[in-house]
Amino acid sequence: MARLFHEEILRYYISGLGSMNVNATRKEYARKAKVMARIRRVYLDILKSEEHWRDFAGKIKRETLRRPALQEEFAGAMPGWGELP
Repeated sequence: MARLFHEEILRYYISGLGSMNVNATRKEYARKAKVMARIRRVYLDILKSEEHWRDFAGKIKRETLRRPALQEEFAGAMPGWGELP
């Protein structure tokens, strides 16, 4: 039951990212970085699923490589962002 609750929370946070395929302001990237840090916490600290985190975050990182401001904000908000594939 608790896992289901945590997965619902995860879906809620993921919906808060919105579209990652559009340009935005640095302020918006900073907001998304905070949301992504919450997603990271759910995956790693609550669900204990580093593999799922790396898959999810790696996909986001690859899709947004051409947005240096987003990459900077995400790297500042999350340890290990730079090492993701």
